[in-house]
Amino acid sequence: MSPRSKREYLEVIFLRYKKASRKEKTTILDQFCAVCGYHRKHAIRLLRSFRRFTKPQPRKRGRPSRYHTNGILNPLKTIWVAANLPCSKRLSP
Repeated sequence: MSPRSKREYLEVIFLRYKKASRKEKTTILDQFCAVCGYHRKHAIRLLRSFRRFTKPQPRKRGRPSRYHTNGILNPLKTIWVAANLPCSKRLSP
C-alpha cells in the first residue's frame, strides 16, 4: 500500500473511529492494523492525532531570540535611524 492510499484510508477510518463505541473501536483498529501493516500503538496515535484539511505549522528551530521585545527594539531603532542607518559593526559601540 502506498503512503498516499494509507492516508486516504486513514481519512475514511477516522470518522468511523471517532463516532464508534469502545468495542467497535477495537474491531476498527484491528482492521486498520491488518490493512496498513501498522503496529497497534502507532495506529492509535494516528487516529487520535489526525487533523483533516490542515497543514502542519512549521516550528521555529533553535534558541529563541533575546532581542525581539519592544522594550529593547524601539530604542535601538530610534538610535539606528538617528545615526543615519549604520551597519551593525558601526552601531555596536
